[in-house]
Amino acid sequence: MLMKDKFERLSELHERITNMRNTMTSSTIENQSEIFNQHDILVNEYNSLISDVSKFKNIYNDLNISFIKKTVAFYFGMNTEVLDAKTRKREIVQARQIAMYFCKHETKNSLSVIGEKIGNKDHATVLHACKTVSNLVETDKIFRQFVKDIGNLLKQKSLT
Repeated sequence: MLMKDKFERLSELHERITNMRNTMTSSTIENQSEIFNQHDILVNEYNSLISDVSKFKNIYNDLNISFIKKTVAFYFGMNTEVLDAKTRKREIVQARQIAMYFCKHETKNSLSVIGEKIGNKDHATVLHACKTVSNLVETDKIFRQFVKDIGNLLKQKSLT
């Protein structure tokens, strides 16, 4: 089963379990026994899927900085090496900042690790990049669209 399908199945199971719990309170004793059995089966499947999804997310997080760099570079039509380059060209700096922003929000890596892997920067540069991206998202429509598009690319790729 594809990860995307597992997420959809989790959502469906969650809804069915919630509905069953609501039905239990208004059903007869005979029906409650049957509902409990169905409930247990669904909860077991739900827990199994949660375990699979958690393993996937842990693996994904280990690879995430590289994956995010590739996605951002692809979006802006540049190589990942350009993100690491020591340059202050606006288009490269903004792409690097967006990569740092997504790494901070989508991984469990420290700011130091993110900075080290994106342009060999320190943690303060990563923090500044994240604040800059947040500010630009609120004030610049074009920049907001960049961030939204890259976020959608990351979501699509992470679910396949």
